[in-house]
Amino acid sequence: MPGVSTTILDQCQLGQRSSDGQPLKKPTRWMSNSEDILEHLDRRCAGKGKLCSATGTQHATCSGKTAKEAAIYPFQLCETFLRGFRQHLDKCKRLRSSINAVLLEGADDESLVQESAVIPALLNCNPACIYESTTGQLLKNELVAAARREEMQYFEAKKVWEKCPTAEAFQKTGKPPVSVKWVDTNKGDDIETNYRSRLVAREVRRKAEDSIFAPTLPLESLRTILSLVATEEYWPEAWWTASPTSDERLQVSLVDIPRAYFNARTRNDDPVYVALPPEDPHHGKGLCGRLLVHMYGTRRAADGWHTESSEALEELGFVRGQSSACVFWHPERHVISSVHGDDFVTAGTKAALDWFKMELTKKYEFKEAARLGPGPQDDKQGRILNRVVTWIENGLTYGADPRQAQKLIQELGLETEKGTTPVRSVTTPCPEAHAAANRHWPAAALEEGEPLQGIGCAGKRPGL
Repeated sequence: MPGVSTTILDQCQLGQRSSDGQPLKKPTRWMSNSEDILEHLDRRCAGKGKLCSATGTQHATCSGKTAKEAAIYPFQLCETFLRGFRQHLDKCKRLRSSINAVLLEGADDESLVQESAVIPALLNCNPACIYESTTGQLLKNELVAAARREEMQYFEAKKVWEKCPTAEAFQKTGKPPVSVKWVDTNKGDDIETNYRSRLVAREVRRKAEDSIFAPTLPLESLRTILSLVATEEYWPEAWWTASPTSDERLQVSLVDIPRAYFNARTRNDDPVYVALPPEDPHHGKGLCGRLLVHMYGTRRAADGWHTESSEALEELGFVRGQSSACVFWHPERHVISSVHGDDFVTAGTKAALDWFKMELTKKYEFKEAARLGPGPQDDKQGRILNRVVTWIENGLTYGADPRQAQKLIQELGLETEKGTTPVRSVTTPCPEAHAAANRHWPAAALEEGEPLQGIGCAGKRPGL
């Protein structure tokens, strides 16, 4: 593979030992596209016979229980790997001072650094500083505090939990409350900031616990709905030929339900308890929160919201799809909808979509990101699932959001000196759209963008 090399490391050279302290040779092949990492891991045992050159003692036999224990890399090996990784990032000018994954300045590369001395260096970030969860950018404490206060007020307004003694969690579940963490982000920039803080749970599946699955919308379902909007034979002729200002004209509605999981009630027979964050006035007083609604980060959250949203649509007269449980059809109003988490993509006449929006208002807080259509007041472009859908004169276009491609290029460090990127979006024209240009709408006039071709992604990848 171009740009990828391998090396062999004898783990005895980096601290691999048996339970009784004997060195374990255990040759291991490493593959990487970073020469710095491979250079640090390129260490072979030079001992003769069964002697280890690092300790001067006999190698232990790596089999049975000893081999199983040796599956865990020693601390010195992990430290060496991180040194190589840090050197690679430094050469690529991608090392961020705000994220010190490993900070070992002043330590001799050949010295054995004790774990107790390195762990503080691994976590050397000032505890008084708060960093952006995705970029590592240093955030302003006062703005983060305001965002967290807003989140706690929202929790109280939505009645997310009911406070109870921590002992109840052990009594009912046999385990402590699920820990929580803050996810702090800046949706704006350094000049026009838009801080958001989300409190999420950290529930993981334990051994012997059943897995929980929630249906996920296939991307083909979304594309099918967009294709049906542009298919003349699917709609009554009166709707297809309706005036661009008529209530019978076809439209596509893109709806987002913020904090969707908070609308789904938890089950009394399967309670979930979470720890209270330091921002809560009852933190550290022997109390925890028993969830009344699902919280982001809990195992049943996605399934709970899917059940809630599906039942809500069925109450409105929608019929659930047979091939996909995330696609719905209203036989009377001739409305089709796909649900992907908290995103709804719905197609139908303007009158039908107005009715659908009014019914959703009765149950949820939501925002309609776009209402695509042919009318002069209709939106012509919207974003859904990191894709851009555009309503044009003779069809629809559908492709990856170029902002995501630009973000990926920046993170990979592939920008040119002028700040531009060598990647461009390429659209594939739809022959049917051009052939039917004299009609109000062509049949299935969908175009796909092809970003990422410029950096060698194989195959057709309309999305990132």
